Amino acid sequence: MGRSSDDGPATGAPSPGRPAQHGADQGAQPGNGPTGGGRRRPVPADLLTIGEVLAELQDDFPDVSHSKIRFLEDRGLVAPARTPSGYRKFSRRDVARLRLVLSLQRDHYLPLKVIGEHVAALDAGHAPPRLPGAGYREDLAGESAGPDGALEPEP
Repeated sequence: MGRSSDDGPATGAPSPGRPAQHGADQGAQPGNGPTGGGRRRPVPADLLTIGEVLAELQDDFPDVSHSKIRFLEDRGLVAPARTPSGYRKFSRRDVARLRLVLSLQRDHYLPLKVIGEHVAALDAGHAPPRLPGAGYREDLAGESAGPDGALEPEP
């Protein structure tokens, strides 16, 4: 039976910038598949594919896409495991991190550089930098409302 146009390149060669993806017929050969012929550690079975991650995030982040997740990976904001074939496999921790990154971007309009600093601090066990707009009411502790309701500094 011939290959359909959806099977990918007939040679199995990777597209520029993308890892090679092996078909089901190649996966059964020695050296291919999840264990990589014993040279690489097997990827745990409880990890999620990028499609499964998208399905989990879709309700909260309807605009998220495969390319957005790959972009966040390129920026170092998430680092999923890879199978020997190059497929991304996401842990529950990776999904939680994606939720945090996407929330900070959507809710606080933060640039990725600031988000990266925030998650790096969390990864190191430090308190994350203060987010712009967070704790706004605490900043106003020394101010009181005037007769028209406008905030005025206390003398």
